[in-house]
Amino acid sequence: MMNVYNSISPDYSHVIPVDEMLFGCIERKQEQKNNMISLNQAHHFISSLPPLQPRAVPLDQALGLVCAEDMYAIHDCPSVDSSLKDGFAVFSADIADASPGNPVTLAVTGSLTAGDDIIKIQVTTGTAVRIMTGAAIPGGATSVLASEFAQTYGESVTIKADARTGLNILRKGSDIAQDQLVLRKGDVLGPAHLGLLAAAGLNAVTCHPLPRIAIAATGSEL
Repeated sequence: MMNVYNSISPDYSHVIPVDEMLFGCIERKQEQKNNMISLNQAHHFISSLPPLQPRAVPLDQALGLVCAEDMYAIHDCPSVDSSLKDGFAVFSADIADASPGNPVTLAVTGSLTAGDDIIKIQVTTGTAVRIMTGAAIPGGATSVLASEFAQTYGESVTIKADARTGLNILRKGSDIAQDQLVLRKGDVLGPAHLGLLAAAGLNAVTCHPLPRIAIAATGSEL
């Protein structure tokens, strides 16, 4: 009757007592357990691995990666002096005394929108150039008077307020200057970082690629 509780060996050569079989399983399980590492040990092991070799990654694929070297702007942002207002580019001294009670009239010699070529447009004493927000400041202009302080009559404009030098002008490189440090090695790239890199003239960033991870499930109990 005892053999009912025993196990027959795979080759049917002999009978293995149940208690011996169970002891062997427990012993093997204990050996496997002793060979396992703890979660903290696993974290330490992974943390000690060197980062993957850095490479240039396009900005649209770099979100969440780690910057592998300091990154510098390759051009100014904005790249030219530009207007912060819709209005008129003027020579400040021409309208220094302008007011509602003492208006100044200037000849309008041109018009500029964002992206227009300014090579052939120049502001001289007694003239003004109509300008839109974002347009490059033409040569000779020292300020931009907002349109609400001016009134046009054909090819002339009547100015009813002064505009100190530099008023309503966004200076070249005022956001980011050429060769300025924009990202440091070790920075984790978020959306704001990628926008900053694009504004600095960069279309790729040197960073560590993400590792590929595979999980291998083993064990006879699976």
